[in-house]
Amino acid sequence: MSALMGLAIDTMFGSIADRFRSMLLNLIMTVISWLEQLGIAFFDSAFVSQTLTFTKGISWLVLGAAFVVMLLDIGEELGGYRPGQGVEFTTIFTNFIKTIAFVLMAPDLAIIAMQLSVTATGQMSIDYDTFRAQANGVLLDTAVISIIVLIATVAFFVYTLFAVGGIFIQAATVFLYVPDIMRGKDTAMGEWIRQTVAILLTFLFRHLLFVIGLAAALSGDVITMAVAWITMFSVAKLLQKFGASSGFGGMVSRTAQAGQSFVSLVRSAM
Repeated sequence: MSALMGLAIDTMFGSIADRFRSMLLNLIMTVISWLEQLGIAFFDSAFVSQTLTFTKGISWLVLGAAFVVMLLDIGEELGGYRPGQGVEFTTIFTNFIKTIAFVLMAPDLAIIAMQLSVTATGQMSIDYDTFRAQANGVLLDTAVISIIVLIATVAFFVYTLFAVGGIFIQAATVFLYVPDIMRGKDTAMGEWIRQTVAILLTFLFRHLLFVIGLAAALSGDVITMAVAWITMFSVAKLLQKFGASSGFGGMVSRTAQAGQSFVSLVRSAM
């Protein structure tokens, strides 16, 4: 009787364990499939496209306002003209052309770069059938490793959400940088480019480390898995030491600085 009870209990818990493993496997594969579509599907959204079209319109309005302010400044300089002094029309024209090029190209370049990064990282993804076969044989036999894989997968998904959202912010806030570029502040354009590149590099390195860790987990290489995924959580801090900050704080700080220049332009125009 006790043997039958033990067999029944083992069968019950074995069935629960199998269901848990199956649910965990399906969840991981679902998240991975979302990752492969996220960077492209987001920017194909009608609402996102409309929002970016609207912010591009704002960029042109700000450019027009900055051009008017520039003409007023030129008028003041000509009115107070002194021998030996003059207006640097070549510099002014160059800044104007750079601003137009920035407004025209920057938002689309940021989005295209993100989509190319997603396409490139898609080549590093693990084949679905291979993943399922290896997971059933190695990964899901160990509950602790299964939970670690789930945590790493969800964490990477959140990181990817932030990367896509960060690129969206970069594309949508181009108008904030227009006044500084018109004034010849080249660091404004450089800051935008560095921030965009930092977001993309962080995304690429995190994806690479995630795939390395996942492949190591499937093969039972716990040490490689641990190194890859611990490093994945530290990529932003490591890149920040080289001046490539993709963190939320750095993005807010740079956007706030650009916003101050935008407010100054509005006050000048009024």
